[in-house]
Amino acid sequence: MHAIQFLQQREDHARAEAIGSVLENQRELLEQDPNAPVIGNPEGDVTVVEFF
Repeated sequence: MHAIQFLQQREDHARAEAIGSVLENQRELLEQDPNAPVIGNPEGDVTVVEFF
């Protein structure tokens, strides 16, 4: 059971790193998409991107 839990944790960590890498590489596209609506202050210093 411990080996299975360890493997699952390792896979979860690798998946999270991969997702973080994709988001980091595509950050500008996500934040500057001309087709995406902007609500609030477009010159603000906080950006919220919602995935659904």
